[in-house]
Amino acid sequence: MGRGRKARAGVAATGALPLGQPDIKAPAAEPGGGHHDLSPSAFPKWAECAHYEPSREPGEEAERGTRLHAAYAAVMGGDKGAIDGLPGDDGRAVEWAVAETLRLFGGPPESVERKLPYYDSEGELYFGTADAVCGEQIADLKTGQIRDYAAQMAAYALAIMDIKWARGATTHLLFCDGREVVTREWTAEEAIAAVMPIIAARRDALEGKGPGPRPCEYCGWCGRRDTCPAYAAQIAPAEAAIVSPEAFEFSAVLADPERLGRFLTACRLLRCDYEERAQARAREVIGSGGRVPGWTIQRRKGRESLAPGVLDDIIHRHGWRVLIECASVSIPKLRKQPGIALEPGQVIEGEPTEALVEEKGGAA
Repeated sequence: MGRGRKARAGVAATGALPLGQPDIKAPAAEPGGGHHDLSPSAFPKWAECAHYEPSREPGEEAERGTRLHAAYAAVMGGDKGAIDGLPGDDGRAVEWAVAETLRLFGGPPESVERKLPYYDSEGELYFGTADAVCGEQIADLKTGQIRDYAAQMAAYALAIMDIKWARGATTHLLFCDGREVVTREWTAEEAIAAVMPIIAARRDALEGKGPGPRPCEYCGWCGRRDTCPAYAAQIAPAEAAIVSPEAFEFSAVLADPERLGRFLTACRLLRCDYEERAQARAREVIGSGGRVPGWTIQRRKGRESLAPGVLDDIIHRHGWRVLIECASVSIPKLRKQPGIALEPGQVIEGEPTEALVEEKGGAA
């Protein structure tokens, strides 16, 4: 597909050869490993802040995502026992993702964990690794909350169109925890318009050009956050309360909604980022025989769970009522079960509640 190779970063292709008439044939995709410097997995972050750098300290969520991706790939590759070692909820999440992939593809994928390179006139511009590919369809597993991954999917779509000389491509995001599928059809023009400005902004950032870093929802994942002025500016409103509590006027913060909003943001960052990392370091020090004044490690009993077959035996002996008395049912998950249609009056709604949450995109 000549269009791909004539697209320079930030500039849509013009005067390209007709679709299906490539000037340089794309190599066959193959199983990929590692990450490209312009990895599509970072495109959604760079769309928000071109200075974003992946953290070298993967958190629990990232490690869980890696486990579920590995199990998904193994099952899609034919190893149905790959989920046996996963906790119940994780295993069911992977089973759902596999079933949805087979439904969307209409059968097994042609490849799993497939490397998708994309070339411009200077050579390989980027490559990513798609979880599953079938024809011009791409499925990608996502764990955690539902986010906007359109930029990453655009990059994958552009690559598969280039490889297969296709006029369009379809991407499926499988949010396995929320049991939701986000499907989008792409044309080459749409994918180029989404991808190339991000690549151009990233290159500018690496060369010290363009705007500086800016706060966004991915700050907590960024490996540069400890030295980032934009991140430090978000934490500053709560810094005085820690460094100089005797001089901190909390009443002034409470009296000013603008300051209150910035203070809450700073507290969240301190709690969700610095506190978590500080606790991890304290556990490491104490666990190796060191001392952190004022802190110790408390051993707690492990979480109990029933051995396989025990629940079936209890239900057989005592019926479903004993289970209902000891457990709760997720109404949203129940509604998604095949053949379940809850009628009006069958669901009793409790009193509405309120929660203070941060607006998407942070403070204006």
